[in-house]
Amino acid sequence: MANIDYNITADFDSESSGTNFMDVGIHENVELTRIVYSTTENGNQFLAFYFKDENGAELSHTEWEPKDKDMDLVKLQSKTQNQMKRVHHIMTKYISKDEAKLKVNSFKEFAESVISKLANNFEGVKVRIKVIYSWNDFTSLPKYTPFIENMSISKEDSKLKISSIDKMSKDKKDRDVSTVVDVFATSDESGQPSQGESKDGLPF
Repeated sequence: MANIDYNITADFDSESSGTNFMDVGIHENVELTRIVYSTTENGNQFLAFYFKDENGAELSHTEWEPKDKDMDLVKLQSKTQNQMKRVHHIMTKYISKDEAKLKVNSFKEFAESVISKLANNFEGVKVRIKVIYSWNDFTSLPKYTPFIENMSISKEDSKLKISSIDKMSKDKKDRDVSTVVDVFATSDESGQPSQGESKDGLPF
């Protein structure tokens, strides 16, 4: 077995970070870098959007397959409609409303269709986004629109404003969770960055 070198010298750097994360607020000149559809080990499906600003700061926004523990179809349909509205809000910053039309029968088909329709149309497109804290102190996009717009819209005409329902500070001061979340390591929906939403699904 080879010997491993455990050698701490005077110039040993333990303070640097390999990743820079976006903080809460309005961010300009942001690019969507990739979109991922996958399933966790316990079968929870998600669609994740990854953003990066001109300084290299990153943000992830995850949309999970809507579920309702009480099997209430009205609530489930409402969750699904709200999710489609958010995803459509993102899609139409890169493709037209006509191109963003889709009709599918499952979350898997929905996620794969979104990825297919966006293709590489987001590459090089600059947008402005609003980032807030979720009820569980993760940074992400809000659950309510508007939260993204093209940079062709001037600051004076921007619809992205910090409002009274936007959570701009963490509840758990002792925990640093302002990071890009590894959704692949998440065991269920409760651990993901479902930003701007209370445990009851409300935007506060």
